[in-house]
Amino acid sequence: MGTPENLTLGHVLSFMYMTFAHCTDGEMSQEEIRAICIKVDAWGNVDTKQTLEESLAWFSSFETEKERVHELFEYIPVIKENITADEGRRIIEELVAIAKADGKYDELEKSVATNI
Repeated sequence: MGTPENLTLGHVLSFMYMTFAHCTDGEMSQEEIRAICIKVDAWGNVDTKQTLEESLAWFSSFETEKERVHELFEYIPVIKENITADEGRRIIEELVAIAKADGKYDELEKSVATNI
């Protein structure tokens, strides 16, 4: 499975959070996965379980991190068109919280979070 058939903002945010969690240190810890679930659920208006399952399949459909990151940056404009400035700040805060969930928050994670 590639991009979810009925793509929603929840899918794109889930994909972004997963890509961010994985690309910064090459893994997604259980703590990061838990944080992603909580963050996606907090956005509401989505079937969180289905959205996360479809987003994980989308995430897993790429062979390399470079491909995932490229896909993510294709969707950044979609995110920006569908959120307010406050929601944009919220996303950055959520990226930082996800990065810190595994007890590590290094310079690469800081740089990626602030440049999205």
